[in-house]
Amino acid sequence: METTRVRGWPILGFLGGAGVMALASILGTIAFSFVINWAWPPKGAEVVFERVPYALAAANGLALAALAWLSARRRDPALFLGGLAVLAVEVVLIVWLVSARHGS
Repeated sequence: METTRVRGWPILGFLGGAGVMALASILGTIAFSFVINWAWPPKGAEVVFERVPYALAAANGLALAALAWLSARRRDPALFLGGLAVLAVEVVLIVWLVSARHGS
């Protein structure tokens, strides 16, 4: 007799992936910013916040890799898709903010 595993609602996996990605983006960016600025202190008039995009990219890459691993392990793509949705929203927001700042 074969047993089946109840997967629950896929929307909860999607929302879980989105929540993990959003939280990892915020906390990871803060942590990576501290590490980058500690390892390579700014020189002269270089602004510390100019390094934040690098920290954001590192945090998003690490969070997306973790969600991909977890999704593959559980055979549930909803977690990874939730993370991708948050990443897409972040990219759109960053492009909009940069274009609004430069007046394009």
